[in-house]
Amino acid sequence: MALEKGIAELVEAFIAQGRPSLQAQTLMDQQGLKAADLADELGSRSNVSNILNGRRALTVQHIKALSERFNLPAQAFIA
Repeated sequence: MALEKGIAELVEAFIAQGRPSLQAQTLMDQQGLKAADLADELGSRSNVSNILNGRRALTVQHIKALSERFNLPAQAFIA
């Protein structure tokens, strides 16, 4: 079962490449976070929703905040 979970996470990460909003969604899912949990980093719950649904692009400030929140390089959130 652990192997299947690991493979699923790798597939999700591969799919998320080039799609920063999907990368953020994958990280949220893995850590059990909701849109409200990222409202401080991304400005509001509606901003989080718009970003995750592809209606709004990440700004430099969003990328820095997500990078710090998830302890990942900023490049992880740049298409």
